[in-house]
Amino acid sequence: MGEPGQLIYRDDSSDFPIEIREAPPLRWLEFGDGAIQSVIDLQRPERLPSAVARAMLAGLLFVSAPRRMLILGGGGGALPRYLHHRAPRCEGTVVERSAAVARLARRFFAFPGEGSKWRLLEADARDFVRVTRERYDMVMMDIAEGLDSPGWLAKGDFLHHCRERLDAQGVLVINLIVDDAAGFALTLSRIREGFGRRTLCLSVPGHRNVVVFAFNAPPRYREPGPLRQRIPTLKHRWGLEFDEFLQRMRAENPEGSGVF
Repeated sequence: MGEPGQLIYRDDSSDFPIEIREAPPLRWLEFGDGAIQSVIDLQRPERLPSAVARAMLAGLLFVSAPRRMLILGGGGGALPRYLHHRAPRCEGTVVERSAAVARLARRFFAFPGEGSKWRLLEADARDFVRVTRERYDMVMMDIAEGLDSPGWLAKGDFLHHCRERLDAQGVLVINLIVDDAAGFALTLSRIREGFGRRTLCLSVPGHRNVVVFAFNAPPRYREPGPLRQRIPTLKHRWGLEFDEFLQRMRAENPEGSGVF
């Protein structure tokens, strides 16, 4: 974001240091490793400052407006805050393993409170998807261990349980932190195998993140004409750069990707 920001809170009681910094109107979360998490605009809850968070919502191009969402790895809760204001009828569950991070999401990041349709659970994502029987339109996974995506993220059992949590037209959204081409190719091949090769990738310029979308069934919207026709309405409703998302997806996903 171009500046370090003022430190307004630090917690050293967890397994990793947690810092909250602010450079108005922005506030964000850091885990002591220099990586910025959960950026919010204090004055505009309907805005998502993070390019990675915005890219994760590019899946809205291909599905109807979500009614129920699951977010695995809540961080400061920037996504549920935004979704609560943009889509107040949408129900959501956020699963965050760290009790300290969950507490700070409520205290500093305006996680939707009582009276909203959102709930914040302190649990391990692997345990939650294995035991719950609820189903969702979108499952969004934003989990890191240190500066990397965990190795178990694309393993068969976990992916299988995530797919079971999707409804018939559901989409799994995975924020992958990419270290090298070979590791990314292996992870993507596992995701494609678990989802019948129905995947799309979206790079995030200026970041080493690639967002992977895995579809439970062929998406309702996937032809170029209907997709382009949806963009003005989607941009008005969500305030996101869907035209840029679609352009990059068309360039980065070859014919035969399982969607295009």
